Amino acid sequence: MKKCTLFFMAIFFLASAYASNEHLVAVSTSGTTQGPIVMLNPCTNIPFQVTYSIPSGFNAVSRFDWYINNVFYTSTTSTTGGYGATTIPLNAPTARVVCKVVYANGSTLSAPAASNEVILEAKLNPYTLSGPSVVDLGNQTVTYTLNKHTGNDYYVLNSGSFTINWEFPSGWSLISTNGGTATFLTDNYSGGVVKAVITITGCGYQEACTLINPTVSRNYPPVSFTDPYGGNVCYSNPTGTFAINPQPAAVSYTYTIHPSYGSDISGATFAGSGTQTLTTTDASATINFNTSSNLVIDLGVKANYGNGVSGPETKKTIGFLVPLEWPSQNISVEYHLGGSGYPCSGWIQVEAPWVSGATYYYYLDGFMVDQGQGMNITGFGYNGESVLSVVAWNSCSSAGTIYKDLSCSGGMAMVKASDASISLYPNPAINDVTLTVKESGNSSTAKAGKGLKEIKEVKLLDKFGAVKKITKYPAGTKNVRLSLGTLPSDIYVLEISDGVNKVIKRVSKSK
Repeated sequence: MKKCTLFFMAIFFLASAYASNEHLVAVSTSGTTQGPIVMLNPCTNIPFQVTYSIPSGFNAVSRFDWYINNVFYTSTTSTTGGYGATTIPLNAPTARVVCKVVYANGSTLSAPAASNEVILEAKLNPYTLSGPSVVDLGNQTVTYTLNKHTGNDYYVLNSGSFTINWEFPSGWSLISTNGGTATFLTDNYSGGVVKAVITITGCGYQEACTLINPTVSRNYPPVSFTDPYGGNVCYSNPTGTFAINPQPAAVSYTYTIHPSYGSDISGATFAGSGTQTLTTTDASATINFNTSSNLVIDLGVKANYGNGVSGPETKKTIGFLVPLEWPSQNISVEYHLGGSGYPCSGWIQVEAPWVSGATYYYYLDGFMVDQGQGMNITGFGYNGESVLSVVAWNSCSSAGTIYKDLSCSGGMAMVKASDASISLYPNPAINDVTLTVKESGNSSTAKAGKGLKEIKEVKLLDKFGAVKKITKYPAGTKNVRLSLGTLPSDIYVLEISDGVNKVIKRVSKSK
């Protein structure tokens, strides 16, 4: 809000410098003064006097010409008391009063001799104007209100003592007024100045109240897609339609296909036009893809309005995906083993063939150990012979699964037993897991990898191969309870040994 420019008080300032022969003063109830005079009623007529000294060559005063803001107001001829006098109505925010004296010698007249300037400032300030300075597009109603102040320093405007005239942007219409409140119906997009002009009845004193930002602007928000996230178009149906939310007051929309990170967009055009720019009244656009390679584009759209203005452009990234294929079946594995006294304990680094636009999934013996978009190189914990499988996938197709048998370099410290010989529950687990020997076996079947006959040691490792806990048990133990309560939620590896053989189990710790 901005305070109106007037206080309903009048303050007179006399300029400190004035002509040597013509001296202008304002008159108060206590006499003439060069200091400010405060008056609570701006409609009061202010008395002025100008003293003079007839210059050489002249013997009389012909007339006194009075000017307000460099505009002629009136002439007087009376020289009662040895000075010229008149009254000036205070009916403008700032009035610069000057008297120009014309001297005479018979029929000969002098050039007008200007007095000093007296500045009158009237500040009517019982109101502030409130209302929106930014209005959304489209036909809608908006309301502005004059808010009255009170206080001893303000002249009180009584009901009926003043009128309010509203000024507003062309294209708007005034629906109703109620005292100091006005409601307007906007057009689709016009903005401009909203002003309340207050006029005091009788003297015609006039002031205007405007907003802090007097020019009301119309909001041109960006267009939004009905699905704001990226979209993929598959090779099996190489056409995609992308819809937007209609924008109020828009007369059309301009869609543009942009390169994404410098991509070649020649394989993407708008259906029906074959171009990469399309202006239409439709709240959707259809793109045809004609390429044998993956393609990523940015689809831009902006709204156009009848006043020749367009809103900001919104972009959405779209991918065209061709069938995924492995360029080879080779998975490169780099072993980092020998931790914890076991040649097969540690971690491995895996590099799968590069497949553009794919998300990779990595599994050890059927358990997923890692995944990521474009992540063809990764590493994770490793605790013995396993089968590694890798899947490359996107939302349109899969390249299938490739496999690699993992073994140790440097020999095995133990024989890998059948994990069917040990049961683990629950899985996932919150606090504890229970391990139970399901078949005892004998030494010959155990060495052949048929199963464990007892539990002598359980080693707990994280998915990167770091040992978190080792627990040893007495001979003949066939059932153990292992606590996971202090561990964070994640995938963990259990290495269970009877001293000759071992079984690898994976357990998920949840909250």
